[in-house]
Amino acid sequence: MYYDKRVFDESDIESMDNMIGKAKAAGKNVYFNMGNAWYSTGFFFTAGCTIKYENKVQTATLGTPEGLSAAKAMAHICESQDNGFLGSPIWSGEYVSVAEGFKSGKLAAAVTGTWDGPAIRKAIGEENTGACKLPTVLMDGEQKQLDSFGGYKLIGVNVYSEYPFAAQTLAYFLSSKDSQLKRYETRGLIPTNKEAAADEKVKNDPAFKAIEDQRPYSHPQCTSAGAVYWASGVGSIGVDLVAAKGGISDDDLMAKLKGVEANCKQA
Repeated sequence: MYYDKRVFDESDIESMDNMIGKAKAAGKNVYFNMGNAWYSTGFFFTAGCTIKYENKVQTATLGTPEGLSAAKAMAHICESQDNGFLGSPIWSGEYVSVAEGFKSGKLAAAVTGTWDGPAIRKAIGEENTGACKLPTVLMDGEQKQLDSFGGYKLIGVNVYSEYPFAAQTLAYFLSSKDSQLKRYETRGLIPTNKEAAADEKVKNDPAFKAIEDQRPYSHPQCTSAGAVYWASGVGSIGVDLVAAKGGISDDDLMAKLKGVEANCKQA
């Protein structure tokens, strides 16, 4: 999560409720793309739902009490839609550029990828830009740490390539220390190359520390979600909650959750 240090101090960023309240008082908002399952699935992990993709079989225990707890936690946050919180009602988000939201003053914090880091720093100033792990959310009457997906870029070489030497040379170059540092400097992408990650500029980037702090609460995408999961309609739960500003009954939420779970079972 990127945030404006002029709005939040280090105690504020510990909980989503605190952040929304502080943002509202400042006439700004906290942004979280509820309509994108890459982000919203974190609520289901936090609640204890089982989401697995193994041997080309997808399972997702969402139509359960745990799934309902997750959806209700999302609903609680969405009650503040347009009043301290902004959650996209569509998958791609109404703010194509999160940085523009910071620049215009609409946003004080946003859950997004490190690719937005350089633009956010440019929008509000590097000295005002902070980054931290995801905050806690109110779930079942308790503040619980919000989980997330975790992932990285993988470079592969086609074994049937007509030019295997050139392909492998390119792969080595793209994964090298110098190349990853260049990508970090130009695009803000945190290196996975160990030598590059040890660079002082990278180690001092608050986004690097935020990723490390979030790591214990991250779940690998490759063993959690396959194509069936992404096509199950799971993102529509967040879409509907944003549109209704959280005003969906438990029965209707459970019906949606059971529908998504049934879709996940389809091969």
